[in-house]
Parts: sequence; C-alpha cells; structure tokens
Amino acid sequence: MSKFFITNKKSLFLNIKKREEASPFEICFINEGEIYVLTTKKLKVDHVNGKKVGDGFVAVTGTMVWGEGKRVDEEILRTIWNGYNGDKQNIRKSCIGNYAVSILKDNIGSVFSDLSGFYNIYYYCKDEVWAISNSLYDLYAILKPELSYDLLSIAEFMSQSSILNGDTIFKEIKRLRGYDYLNFSQNRIECIVDDYQYPLAEGEFNEQVRAYVNFSKDYADKTFKAFGTPTISMTGGLDARMLLASYLSIGIKPDLYYGKGNTFLTNTFDQDLEIDRLYSKKFGLQLFEECWDTPEPFNKFWDKYLDYFGFSYDIYASSDGVMESVFNNPNNYFILGEGGEMLRNLPWVDNRDKEFFALDDYLNEYY
Repeated sequence: MSKFFITNKKSLFLNIKKREEASPFEICFINEGEIYVLTTKKLKVDHVNGKKVGDGFVAVTGTMVWGEGKRVDEEILRTIWNGYNGDKQNIRKSCIGNYAVSILKDNIGSVFSDLSGFYNIYYYCKDEVWAISNSLYDLYAILKPELSYDLLSIAEFMSQSSILNGDTIFKEIKRLRGYDYLNFSQNRIECIVDDYQYPLAEGEFNEQVRAYVNFSKDYADKTFKAFGTPTISMTGGLDARMLLASYLSIGIKPDLYYGKGNTFLTNTFDQDLEIDRLYSKKFGLQLFEECWDTPEPFNKFWDKYLDYFGFSYDIYASSDGVMESVFNNPNNYFILGEGGEMLRNLPWVDNRDKEFFALDDYLNEYY
C-alpha cells in the first residue's frame, strides 16, 4: 500500500511529513506551495506516484494499471495531467485497479477514486483548514484536538465491520464514496455528488457469462503485464477459483498460498488444502503452505501493524504469519478473493425461502 496527504495548512503538512519520515514508509513525492502534497511509496513495489506538471501536480496512489497493462510512471502521470479536462470518467475508462487520483490543474484541484469505492479517501474541513488522506489514522494523529467520536458510527462499525455511508468514527472526518469526488482550492474543499449511473447488465444469461469471462481474462492479462506473476491466496471459494482460472486461461501460472491456523482468514475446510495440492500437481503450480495462527497474546503485534495499517492494524488478526506471507512472497502482486465470506457466513440468507429478495427486505429484516 502507499499513502497520500493533501492540505492547505503548512503545520499539518510538516506534522505528517515528520510522521512518515519515522514510519516504515518512504516518502515518494512532495509538493509545497499554497497546496501541500505528500505521497509514500508502496511497501514492496518500487514505483513513482507523483509529479509536478505545469502549474500543478498529479498523484496516483493505490494500484492502477494504465491502458493495456502499464504500471504508472512519470510518463503516464504526465499523460493523465495533460489529458485531464475535469472529466473523471475519461481517466477511469483508461485504467483498472483500486486507486486514488489527486490532480491540480488550472488552479482547480480534484481527488477521486475508481468507481468501486474500495479505496478509502477521508477528508476534514473546519474554519478554512482542510486535509485529505487515505489514512484515517494519520488524520486522527495530527488533528486529535479537533476531533470528537461519533458513537453511532462506532456501534455500526463494531456490529458490521463497516460504516455504509460517508461517515467515519469521527464526526469531523468524512469518507468519500466511490461515485463522488472532492474539489479543492487554497481556502475550501467541497464534496461533489456525481450523477454517474452504474451500467446494468443486459442480454441473455450465456451472453453475460461470456462477457464476464472475457473481462476476467482481460483483467488478468493487464495485471500480469504490469506486475508480473501473481500470488493467489487460494481457498475453495468461488472468488479464488475464478482468479486462478482467469490466469491459467491466458497461460500464466500463479503461485498459490494456503494458510493453516485459527484466524478468521483460515475459515476454510481441510478439503480446500487437498484441492490446492491437486491444483499444484495438475497445473505445475508452486504451493506455499503457511502458518496463519492468531498470535499469543492476540494483541502481540498490534503496535507493529499500527505503524503500517493505521486503524486497520488488526487486519487478519494482526497475525505475523499472514503479514510475512504478504511481505515476503516472491511476487509483486498478492491477491485475496473478496465477497464470498459475507454470503457464506449469513445464515439469514441461507434460510430464506425465496431465491430473490429486495434490498428493502435485507435492510428491514437483517441489517
């Protein structure tokens, strides 16, 4: 992961700069002036993610694959800045990934993400002082005297491991939704609600399956060209199997990781490992069998991963085994499936007597 921070207040910029210099991250890009910008490099992949261009700048943090499979570099950053005319969709259509774009051109600044909304962007504004970052913990650390807890949001997070709207656990800090964007100038920041409409799939079922297969293969091809051979955290879930099939179908042989232990990440069956061994043998794939136990005591590594992941320090139970697998795997790209656990672990869904149900039913009867 990489981090970014933008503000109009020099003292906040200097505080965050001091924090990052003492952290595991390496500062990658700095812009000072009326608007202060700082980005850090990813922890594992060496790269460039910010550039001064003309009278402004452009920064791309997260994971972006440009065009047909290019990793972001100075040339692509310049291309993004030169071609930007305020239309976020032109950039989104030219790349894939989970990322944040921060750009200042013609004295108009904007920050936006890909449409999935998976990439967290947080913002604060009070008395003409504002700050934007993808690290809620960093904002908390430098703004602590100005913040107050939102108890309802804390309760929502504790019960659902998420906050569904644009709120955070602090009343003064908001989270940007994927289809919205921020505009900023020297003395103000504004959240713009985008009227973008997500396209709905149309056509026969088999046609949609073919479209999904083609999309998956194209995605795998582009990420391979940008980052090389991937590593897949391989379980028996549909998401992991689709990832593996996507790469195998274009002639790429990923490495496989399987974690054994008692963390919630290892909420799988013994048969999953046996299936992974069959995959390894049949397709000639390297399989790493790792120990992903919960540490004893369970909070043994909390302080360590607080420096890396902020308020997400307890990701995967703060297991050193899991994190060592991610940091030390031989490839640049570690993929974990997403989405299957929510459905598999909801007895409420399994016990429904109807094949389909409306969103209102879910909100009223479960959430």
